[in-house]
Amino acid sequence: MIDTYLTEMRRKLREADIPTSQRRAIVREQESLLLELAEADCDLAAELGTAADYAQHVTDEVSSLPGFGGQEASWLGSLHRYLSNPLRALSAKGRSSLWNIDDPRVLQPHLLGFGWSVNWAAVAIRLGIIRPDDIDGDVIAHIPHRDLRMATLFPSVLAAAHGIALAVTWKSLPAQLPTPGALGQHQQDRYRARLLGPLAVSAASAALSAAQLPANSDREDALRVASLATLLCGVSPTKLISAVVHQEKARNSAALQVGVGIAAVGASAACLILPLRAGLKATWKQAGIM
Repeated sequence: MIDTYLTEMRRKLREADIPTSQRRAIVREQESLLLELAEADCDLAAELGTAADYAQHVTDEVSSLPGFGGQEASWLGSLHRYLSNPLRALSAKGRSSLWNIDDPRVLQPHLLGFGWSVNWAAVAIRLGIIRPDDIDGDVIAHIPHRDLRMATLFPSVLAAAHGIALAVTWKSLPAQLPTPGALGQHQQDRYRARLLGPLAVSAASAALSAAQLPANSDREDALRVASLATLLCGVSPTKLISAVVHQEKARNSAALQVGVGIAAVGASAACLILPLRAGLKATWKQAGIM
């Protein structure tokens, strides 16, 4: 009986032009649901209707969601997704793509500039860190305040380290460097002054994150802000690192910058996943599971 429902569902989703990766994720989720109903001795036909009707219902629901089927599967939808609105990061709705437990897609429209951002919820599920049904309002409410505070203040630590590093190396860096001009003449580039821009971005991001508690009553969104701020504060020093490495005439500067970027991405993910895991453990403890 379950195979009949799944076969019909695959057919309907294929007819609706749902991309293959999304079809597989939907079918896996529905298979788990059907197995749970079967184990509870439920009559699938009575609960869900015929296989064809239920498959059509699921397909209609999925097709109505943003990012599934139709336009998103076309080149125009992909282009629209790539050329995203950089102001999305300023709204809670836009930031929701950083952690969306209900969306199986790892890549989401980018919050800043062009390209894509990562849905850390989908990553955590694929790595087995959490299950799709683990995180709910109760879990978020049980996140220890200490963990929330640490996550929202972590960007301030990175911004402070950035500022200290710039202050220590400031005098050793050249104030100006010659750069090719439009007519072949060399102009003096205000090299050292340009390092203040990334520091300003880092400081602003850290301040926004630190202001989340208690100003933002949405704890989940506060963690999203902390995650985004951590990423910005983590990658902001790369220009300074490049300048110092160039000054010291050291090798492998590109590898060092890549390493800093990878560390920033990991820290950004940790600001979301670790507090939510702490909330999940607190919920289990209260229920007597741990």
